Formats: sequence, C-alpha cells, structure tokens
Amino acid sequence: MTLQSWSRCSGGGEAVRISDTGAVDQLSKPDGMAGYSQALRTIADSESAVAYHCTAGKDRTGLMTALLLGILGVPDKTIVDDFVLSNTYNKAKNEQTYTFLSSKGIDVDLLKPLMEQRPSQIQPVLDKIRDQFGGWEKFSQDVLKLDADTIAKLRSKLLTKQ
Repeated sequence: MTLQSWSRCSGGGEAVRISDTGAVDQLSKPDGMAGYSQALRTIADSESAVAYHCTAGKDRTGLMTALLLGILGVPDKTIVDDFVLSNTYNKAKNEQTYTFLSSKGIDVDLLKPLMEQRPSQIQPVLDKIRDQFGGWEKFSQDVLKLDADTIAKLRSKLLTKQ
C-alpha cells in the first residue's frame, strides 16, 4: 500500500468502515466462501498438519479461523478472543509501521482499524451466521457446501474428548 493509499484510507472514518464491514461482507460472496470451503475440506482430508495464512495473517486468516472454530462448536466469546490475539502477535510490527507513517505526517490513529483487530470486526460475522443463515450447521451446509462427513472429520481431527 502506498503512502497516498494510507492517506486516502485515513480520512472520514474510512478505515473503520472498511475494517468493520470486510469480514461480514465476505459471507455473501460465493467465490470467497468457496475458497474457505476448499481450505476446510483440505484440513478435514489432510493426513498431516495444514498451515493457512494471508498477507498480514489477520483478516482472511482470522475469518478462516473463526469459521473453523464455529464449525467445531467453540463459543462466540472464545472465537472473538482468538480473533483479537493478532494484536498481541503483531504489536512490534505495527509499532514500526505507526512510527514510519507518523514520520510522514499520517495520523496513525485513523489507520489503526486497518492494522489491528477489534471484536466489532468478527462479532457481526458470528451474529449473521446465527441470525441470517440459521446457525453454524446450516451455514456450513448451505453456504460452505460442507457435507456431514467433512464436518465430522474436522471435529474428529481437531477436538479432544473430555
């Protein structure tokens, strides 16, 4: 992203709008959901560990992890807490970026929504899956096109019995 792009994003709360609607908007994009579906199938079918990531490792990776945790039956609070952990792991890198941008006259407080994760970015996703799509099972079947066998494989592979 260029300095001009950073400056454009910082005006008028645009960064907050972009970050707060990005993940929830993806739920309505069939091509995007197909990618998440394929990743979930890969995890279910893999005989070994699977690593997944995106450029910054927080937005698409965060949504992927939220989808996986939701399918596994993890409570919303835990999903939200996990989502914002990126802030802890990216703190040093973000501070370097803030220092650089500030030295160029850019108000970093206006850009932090693009750099950091907030509950307001993922909670609407969880709400929409429950309220609009009818919950995780229905969302998994209707939107992600995962069959019961794939969901069972994910649960068997990733959950422990207590």
